[in-house]
Amino acid sequence: MRSFARLVTGLSVCVLSVALLAGCEASVGTGKSKNGTGILKAGLPPAAKMVSEGTSQLTYTPEEHGTVYLYDVTQDRTLGQFVVRRGQRFAMDGVNGRATLDGNELRIGETKKNDSFQIHFVPDAAQ
Repeated sequence: MRSFARLVTGLSVCVLSVALLAGCEASVGTGKSKNGTGILKAGLPPAAKMVSEGTSQLTYTPEEHGTVYLYDVTQDRTLGQFVVRRGQRFAMDGVNGRATLDGNELRIGETKKNDSFQIHFVPDAAQ
């Protein structure tokens, strides 16, 4: 009976070890973000490319249709995603916590004055 209990315990340990190793490998992942860091950021798709970064005034005018993502680096969260057309101007005022698209104000998540922000872009073809 003791040998059976040892066998079951040994098999359980092996199965759990394999599951943990597979879980660790999956959490690291092989997908790389296009922003060059290799780290997938909260709320951003892997194909997102960083196009602007700063703490106060950020702007981006895409050369093709796609989606713009506003990312708060300090809080590690996406503040909003917006469909844009080629030539539209997306702007972020980090001091006042406002974003606009062609001058029209957009609703974004709450910001803090000293946070660092990034604008990421995914063209329609990559989605």
